[in-house]
Amino acid sequence: MGRYHSSVMLKTPQRTANRMPAWWLATLLAFTACQGGGKLLINDIASGAGGASTSGATSPQSGGGAGACPVLRCGTECVDTGTDPANCGACGEACPSGEACEAGQCALACAGGTTKCSGPMGETCADTSVDPANCGACGKACGVAELCDAGVCVTACGGTTACGQSCVDLAHDPNHCGGCGNACPAAPNAKAYCVDGLCGSACTSGFGDCNALSADGCEKGLSTVMDCGQCGKACELLNATAACVNGACVVKTCTVNFGDCDKDGKSCETNFASDPKNCGGCGQKCAATEVCANLKCQQLGCQNGAVELSVSPGGNMKVCDDPLDKTCEQDVETLCPTGWQLCSSEQFLNRNAGWTYAINGNTVVVAEIYCRNGGGAGHYTLGPYGGNVLGDAVPFNCGYGSSRESCLTGYGCNELQVQALCCAPTPSCGNGVIDSVEEGCDDKNLLETDECLNNCTRRKPPACN
Repeated sequence: MGRYHSSVMLKTPQRTANRMPAWWLATLLAFTACQGGGKLLINDIASGAGGASTSGATSPQSGGGAGACPVLRCGTECVDTGTDPANCGACGEACPSGEACEAGQCALACAGGTTKCSGPMGETCADTSVDPANCGACGKACGVAELCDAGVCVTACGGTTACGQSCVDLAHDPNHCGGCGNACPAAPNAKAYCVDGLCGSACTSGFGDCNALSADGCEKGLSTVMDCGQCGKACELLNATAACVNGACVVKTCTVNFGDCDKDGKSCETNFASDPKNCGGCGQKCAATEVCANLKCQQLGCQNGAVELSVSPGGNMKVCDDPLDKTCEQDVETLCPTGWQLCSSEQFLNRNAGWTYAINGNTVVVAEIYCRNGGGAGHYTLGPYGGNVLGDAVPFNCGYGSSRESCLTGYGCNELQVQALCCAPTPSCGNGVIDSVEEGCDDKNLLETDECLNNCTRRKPPACN
C-alpha cells in the first residue's frame, strides 16, 4: 500500500523509516509543486502565430459560448502543448520515454537532485556530488586515483562509502541503496529513491499509482476527466462537458442554451433562454421593458384574449384577465405572456414595491397553484387574505381552491372571475443552484410537472394548508 502527499505517491519501504532526509523532502515539494498546475505556456499555437500550422489542432475559444478551451484542442481534448509530453509543441508530437516537455520542446528530464550534463555520449543526468566524471560541475573529472565526495575530488571518503570512484551514502543513494551497486529498480512513470537503505519510488509529474500496486508503477495519467490532477478526482461541471487541463477541471463545451459568461472556465452558469442580461448569448442585454423568453428579448402582452389590467413598477409582473370570465382558475396561466408563469409568493414579494393596483374582496388576483398538505390545491391569493394594493406584503396562503397535477380536485373551475398574476422568469431559475431570494428550489430544469415548479418554487410547500 502506498502513502500519499498531494498528487505525489510514495511506495512504502520495506520497514518504516525513522527519519526523512532534507534532500528527499525538497524533492517531494518539487514534485508537489509540479502537480499544482502552473501558468499556461502556449496559448496562441492554433492561431498560426509565426506562420506555423498545427495538425489536428483547433483554436482556443472564448469563455462566452460552448466549447471554451483555454489552451489548445487536439482532437476532442484540451491540452497545453507547452508541457504535455504526448503533444509537445504540436498535436501528436510525443516525447520519447524519459523526456519531459519544456516550453514546447522535448528535453531530458532530470530529477532527484541530478543535473543535466553534456558529454561524448550526449546528455545525461549526473549527480555532481558523487559522479567522478562531473564532480561538483558538469565536465569536471577526477583523476584515476581520486574519488568524488560531496562534489570534491578526494583521495579517501569521509563518512561515506567508496563505491568505485564515488563516495556514496548507502542509506540514501538510489544507485547504491544499502550496498554498492544495489540500484533501486525504476517503475513505470516513477522515480526511484532510497531511504535508510531501503528502496521506494515516487510518481513522476502527471501520473499516479491509483491501484496501489508496485508492479505496474504509476499506471494512470492524471490528465483525464476521471482522474484530473489526482486519482479518482472526476470532473463534473454545471451545465457543461468538462476537460482536464494541467490537473484542473475546465469547461470543454457548454450544454445547449447555456454559457460561461463570467469566463471562469469552471461552469456554464448562464441560461441564454431566460437571462435578460445574456439573452441568446453572453452580453446580449434586454431593455428594461423587455423580458428574455425562448432566447429572445420580447415585449410581451397577455395571451388568449386576455387584457392587461396593470403592470408592476419594475415591468416584470402583470395582471391579466379574461374579460369574458370563461377561463377556469386552474388554467389562468394560459393568459400570461409567452414565457411567463403564474407568480410564486417569493417572486411577488421581491418585486411588488410601489405597485398601487387595488385589490379587495371583489378584485381577486391569483398566483401560483400549490398542492395542499391536507389534500387538494390552492392558489397564492391576493385580495381576500390581506392587503389593499399589490404593493402590500400579502402573507403566504393557499387560499382560493384550484387543481393541478398530483393534487387534482373538483374546484379548478368554479371562480371564473379571478385575475391572473403573471411573472417574467427569474433569470437564474433552472441553473441547478438556489442563488436567488425568489427561488425555493432549483432542479436544473424548467418543467412544470415535477416537484420543483417552473418558477423554482415547491409544488407542496410546508405552509400550504
